[in-house]
Amino acid sequence: MRRLPAPRRWDAECGFRDGDATQTIADTLASVIAREPSSAIHFPLGLFHRDHVRASDACVMLVDRLDAYELYVYEDALYRRIIGAVDERMNALREHGLDLARCAPALARDAQSRKREAVACYRSQLRGLRTHEAYDDIDAPEAHWGVRSRSRR
Repeated sequence: MRRLPAPRRWDAECGFRDGDATQTIADTLASVIAREPSSAIHFPLGLFHRDHVRASDACVMLVDRLDAYELYVYEDALYRRIIGAVDERMNALREHGLDLARCAPALARDAQSRKREAVACYRSQLRGLRTHEAYDDIDAPEAHWGVRSRSRR
C-alpha cells in the first residue's frame, strides 16, 4: 500500500495543531462516531489545505473500522477547482486500497442552508475569497463517491 501524500502547508486558521498526529485525530473521530447515531459518514476528499487532508487521512485510517456505515468522500468546495487536485487525490486514495464509486447520496433537505451557515463562520477566509473567482463555488453541490476498502469487499 502506498502512503498518502504528505499534507501541504496550511494557514493559521486551521483547526489542527502541528503536534497532533493523524492517528490521534482518527481515534477521536472514532469515539465521536461511536457516540452519535448515524448510518452514513461523509468526509472530505482532502484537497489543498492541511486541515482537509488530515481529516481525510484520519477517516481513511478508519474505513475498515467503520464497515457498519455507508462511507462517502466529497470534493472540497473551492479547492476542487485547483487543476488536477481531485484526480491526484482520488488516485492516491485508490493506491491506498480504496474503491471509490461516483454516487449521489441522499442528503438532508436543509443541507444546503446548513452549509451556507457553516461557511459564513469563516469570515476571514470569506473576505479573501471575495476577490477570487472561486467564490461562486461555495454554493455549488459537491460530488460524492462511495468508499469501500478493497480488503472488505
